[in-house]
Amino acid sequence: MTVLATRPARLPRMAGFPPPVTFGPVIAWGRHTEGQLNVPAAAQSGVVQVAAGGTHSVALLSDGRVVAWGDNASGQATVPPAAQSGVVQVAAGGHHSVALLSDGRVIAWGNNSSGQAAVPSAAQSGVVQVAVGHGHSLALLSDGRVIAWGNNSSGQATVPPAAQSGVVQVAAGYMHSLALLSDGRVIAWGNNSSGQATVPPAAQSGVVQVAGGAWHSVALLSDGRVIAWGNNSSGQATVPPAAQSGVVQVAGGVSHSLALLSDGRVIAWGNNSSGQANMPAGLRAAYVGLGPGSDHCLVVGGVPGGVESVVTVSGSGQETEPGTVFPEPLAVRVTGPAGVPVGGAEVSFTVRDAHDTGTGFPTGSPDTVTTGSDGTATTAVPLIAGPRTGPVEVVATAGFAEAVFVLDVALTTADQFVTVSGNNQQARPGTAFQPMTVRALRAGAPLAGLPVRFALSDTDSTGSTLPGRDMMHDTVTDGDGLASATCTAGAGEGDFLVIATGGGQSATLHATVGDPVAAHIVPLRGDGQSAVAASVFGAQLTAQVTTAGGTPVGGVVVEFTIESNPTGSFFLTPALASTVPALAPYQLADGSIDHLRPSAEILQAAGDRGNLAAVLQDLDTTGATSERVTTLDSNPADPAYGTATTHALMAGLTPGVFRVRATAPEYPDIPAAYYQLTVTAAGGIRLVIDSGNNQQEKTDRRFPKPCVVRVTNSVGQGLEDVTVTFRLTGTTGAVFPNGSASFTTATDPDGYAGSRAITADFPGRVYVNATCPGTTPAPAPIRFTLQAH
Repeated sequence: MTVLATRPARLPRMAGFPPPVTFGPVIAWGRHTEGQLNVPAAAQSGVVQVAAGGTHSVALLSDGRVVAWGDNASGQATVPPAAQSGVVQVAAGGHHSVALLSDGRVIAWGNNSSGQAAVPSAAQSGVVQVAVGHGHSLALLSDGRVIAWGNNSSGQATVPPAAQSGVVQVAAGYMHSLALLSDGRVIAWGNNSSGQATVPPAAQSGVVQVAGGAWHSVALLSDGRVIAWGNNSSGQATVPPAAQSGVVQVAGGVSHSLALLSDGRVIAWGNNSSGQANMPAGLRAAYVGLGPGSDHCLVVGGVPGGVESVVTVSGSGQETEPGTVFPEPLAVRVTGPAGVPVGGAEVSFTVRDAHDTGTGFPTGSPDTVTTGSDGTATTAVPLIAGPRTGPVEVVATAGFAEAVFVLDVALTTADQFVTVSGNNQQARPGTAFQPMTVRALRAGAPLAGLPVRFALSDTDSTGSTLPGRDMMHDTVTDGDGLASATCTAGAGEGDFLVIATGGGQSATLHATVGDPVAAHIVPLRGDGQSAVAASVFGAQLTAQVTTAGGTPVGGVVVEFTIESNPTGSFFLTPALASTVPALAPYQLADGSIDHLRPSAEILQAAGDRGNLAAVLQDLDTTGATSERVTTLDSNPADPAYGTATTHALMAGLTPGVFRVRATAPEYPDIPAAYYQLTVTAAGGIRLVIDSGNNQQEKTDRRFPKPCVVRVTNSVGQGLEDVTVTFRLTGTTGAVFPNGSASFTTATDPDGYAGSRAITADFPGRVYVNATCPGTTPAPAPIRFTLQAH
């Protein structure tokens, strides 16, 4: 097989060969009998070189590690520790593998029936390249000499005098060897049954790379043409027109050949019985790897031109009206290693219209452009916005690198501005007002992405400002057509105006600097909730006290009172929190959340093995149906300023509807706010371990305790007559007394169910899986773990 050292590049570069190192994934196709096409995760990125053996595959990673997979009958896919770092090239034979280290040493592993994996002392230093045939190996030394070892039945390991100096590259066929001299000539030796070692005149000069197939040979000329000779029974030595120019690498397999073009395309010809000559759709490669005994193909995905990145230069972030042309062309820059611009690279601009705006190029997508000498490419045709609004992306791709332009098809003129909030506010000097928010509309629908300017007119010289301590603030409307700005009150008292303009429309908002006067109680959170009996409501009750203009007022006492309470609900005040079982989210089988999960200590103290309802029944909730909370007043810029929040609200045991009234005792003229809440009957079902887990016992003896579960509803009340099945798994041969691996029973009046005694025949873990078959919704199954020894 022909392979070249990749890092560092020790071989002289001639006519663009070998291709520049490009990191990428391994792509494989062709014969698949031993898993040789199953590319492991470690070879999905960062690969710089590949080699295909008879029925195994080898890849070299950019960090110098080797990965191998496929046939491992002779250990050829078991990478030794010595090949876990510092490797610069790999090669694969019929049933063995070879690696070249950065210090010039060679290591080999796998089949050694002909000594092909027994590296001689001459290959322990100064080696710059390796190649392998089916059962022999070659090494090129830094002084231009070739050494060979392994199978020599056809003289393939007997190096001729002509290969004792001036060699720049070696290659191996199944049972023949090849060497490329510094003057561009090729010499060959070994098996010549099909003329594979008879070098034609066309390969006597101008050759830059040579490769060996099983019984044929392939050479790459300096002008990018390919020639081949030897066995041609499957057309493997008949070079197609597509490989007569622009080729940068060649490789040979059992009876087919590959050529890598400068644009990353791969050309194949010859035997296709295993699909080895069928290229994957859209394939682009940076390196091809075949072996003289391989009927499968490996490549490193990438582009030989060394494309490493594509970045946007101009055109991203544009917006335009539907049906119009985006005003600025899209431009990218393509670079290679060390940021060097790549000229002549093909860049495809493809519209990715996830929001179905209908945007596209008039000639169709993608629009393909070639980079100039500076590495830049600019769209040649206009991009036309579709009839529908929304974001749209254009992806510029060169090789395996891409850049994304984010554009927007948007309505940029409004026919209406509506004040949403923040008008007629009042705030103390030096504090922040609530956000002033407007909505832009067009044809009655929210207008997103519209530029909006807020300008402050300080009529009474209050010294108030917009964000950034400025008199103007620019923003854009969001997906709901909303735009906001927050003012900071100045030191002086009085009035000012904020005027919002955009899309040809405007709205005026008024504000006052001075001590706010409470006028409203607004329920912010908690209204309309429902909770299962004996559980905590999901949200605490929160109210905000505001002025007539909506400005929050801090330091106001709010009293929350539960009215007409048939449910027995109460506030979970600190005095009661230590009495009620510990709170923790618990997922029920029906997908809902049980916010109470009793701790073992609480339940034991309650004397009712899990009946939460009984615990709550005995609580004294006197005084917990009303509480007073002062609205927050520490930081006017805090969104929670002016709010008051209760403790958690515990649903009583009786289903029903009740109401909570919020008032401000210091301001009797302020109307009360109300919350309506609902308590629903306890539901859900859960399955928990009660006892018998983590037992140990000797084999052939019964475990001392049965496995016991409990089935309850969401408040911990046991459910009677629920079917429970215990099923044994594991490798111990464990059974119940009747010799069966499963046992079905029903829960008792308290919700408990236990398995029968369990005996294990062999040491190991015994798993007891408990389920409730036929229960809807079914609770999550649970597992007991026992140990037999």
